[in-house]
Amino acid sequence: MEEKYDNVLFSLAKSLPGGIPELFDVFFSFLARKTDFYSGAGIEEARALMT
Repeated sequence: MEEKYDNVLFSLAKSLPGGIPELFDVFFSFLARKTDFYSGAGIEEARALMT
């Protein structure tokens, strides 16, 4: 499954001046704006999901 999106992610990373770090900013901004990813849990729970 991981390879399914490789071309899309690589293309996005190449198109952003900041590369991978900026891609993460874009991705998490999307989650904050368009999903409930950040609601319901505290900051420590959110960090635990990402580590």
